[in-house]
Amino acid sequence: MQFSSVAYETRLLLDDPLEVTANYELYKFGAGMIGRHTHSPSIRFRDRPTSPSKETEVVVVRMHVSGRTSGVMDGQSFVSDNTKISIFNFDQSIRAKYEDVEILTFGIPYSAIGYDPSRHPAVMDISRKSVIGKMIERNLTHAFEQAQRIDPEDAEVLSSGISGLLQGLLTQNFRDESAYRKFKIAKETSARSYIKANLKHADLNADVICKEVGISRPALYRLFETEGGVGKAITQMRLEGAFEELCRSVPARGAVANVARNWSFHDQAHFTRLFRGCFGFRPSDALGSDHAEGGQYYNGATHELPVRQSSDVQLMDVYGPNTR
Repeated sequence: MQFSSVAYETRLLLDDPLEVTANYELYKFGAGMIGRHTHSPSIRFRDRPTSPSKETEVVVVRMHVSGRTSGVMDGQSFVSDNTKISIFNFDQSIRAKYEDVEILTFGIPYSAIGYDPSRHPAVMDISRKSVIGKMIERNLTHAFEQAQRIDPEDAEVLSSGISGLLQGLLTQNFRDESAYRKFKIAKETSARSYIKANLKHADLNADVICKEVGISRPALYRLFETEGGVGKAITQMRLEGAFEELCRSVPARGAVANVARNWSFHDQAHFTRLFRGCFGFRPSDALGSDHAEGGQYYNGATHELPVRQSSDVQLMDVYGPNTR
């Protein structure tokens, strides 16, 4: 595994030129990378990569030998010092203040330890005094001491040992299931809220959602797996939005086409097929409808319309009690 220069690019967050000293030692170590970093006092930032890749889908273990680092990762504040070991998702933006630090780090791909951004926290801290903390400290220190002279086979063994320990942290007692459920729900809520707010934008797609919400593509797909995928979920929500607008619209020439375009359906025939497949009746049947006891009124005629399960509510709630 290699880290690209783009993934590691950081910049000073100060306008005035200062003399800043930073040193990086990085060694290939089994499936991961191990290294030591030193920084004189400085404030630096790194933007979230625009396109997640193998170089950025990495979990980093950071142990301070000396000094202190504080800052924000994707909106979540953190403080790291020599009292704890930090484990964090590298695929996020960071703003950090370094205070004469020396840090040992170990980076490992998501796949090697079973890390899932949709289920696991972006930042985790472990006390250096805890049993697990002491084990990680011993393994990390020993691995770095041997990194320059160890042969590849032994490096693979040591790397696997550290990876196994990290995987155990993610899957066993360290995990707070209620916290993970809340984390997952929060991500799903953010994704759905962003989609609903941007349904009328024709360029809404998985790449845009991942970038704006701060979620990986695999995690986004899992959120909408039961709905047939992200694309189908977006189409369904657009159809529901179009249905509601049609109901509110005054019947007029070109009204259906205008509503279709408003919800990013630029082919009216295609929109009509999708609409009828979803709701069981034509868009023109919903145009200008009104709510009333006993059913739906279209130009004075009463119709019992089929009930359709919406992504949020049942459409029978829109129609009224007699559409059940």
